[in-house]
Amino acid sequence: NTKLFDLLNNYPHLEEKIVSTQPIKRELMQPARNITTIKSIKADEELRVYILADGSLDQFNAFHLTSPPRLVLDFMKVKSAKVKSAQSLKGPLAKKIRVGVHPDKLRVVFDLVPEKGLPYQITLGDDRLVVSFKPGSGFPAQ
Repeated sequence: NTKLFDLLNNYPHLEEKIVSTQPIKRELMQPARNITTIKSIKADEELRVYILADGSLDQFNAFHLTSPPRLVLDFMKVKSAKVKSAQSLKGPLAKKIRVGVHPDKLRVVFDLVPEKGLPYQITLGDDRLVVSFKPGSGFPAQ
């Protein structure tokens, strides 16, 4: 390393020129217009629900209701769903997933089992949104 350093100091014309490159522009995904798939997967005690679309699902609102316990996701500008309007779930965390189309949004409702609700996490991907439920007491703070 010392020899290289000395060489570069004595012969600056040998120094490698660093060319600035432009970052690769990531093409922005168009907003979703359709929900294409809703798939639930149970792993150990966790329930994960994958909501897939034909574009980005980043324009959504999430809130929960307590009587009865539900998690509601409103997807703005999504016009339709190519999925069943209701899916039954078996297990201790959720009973059903319901889908409703409204003029300005598509609503996905999770009917939950525990009376106090469940801890949940929402993770957004390019063309998907994943909702993870874990056993616990109550909804996360809003």
